Amino acid sequence: MADIDELITDVECHLRTKQTSEVKSWEVGNLVIDKLRDIDNLSYLLFASVYRDFNSIEDFIEEIQQLQKKSAE
Repeated sequence: MADIDELITDVECHLRTKQTSEVKSWEVGNLVIDKLRDIDNLSYLLFASVYRDFNSIEDFIEEIQQLQKKSAE
């Protein structure tokens, strides 16, 4: 839970430093997905499946392979 609180704080701080009062939803989504990948792979995958609009099992497989590759590095 502390990791999620930190994610929220980081995203909020980043958005508050912007020079504009308007924030695009895709900006928030990109910030969240990047940070979520580092916290929990399964949560990241579930979020990515909706956010990136996975349409097939191959989309999941490709994303899982990328996660595995990143974990191996």
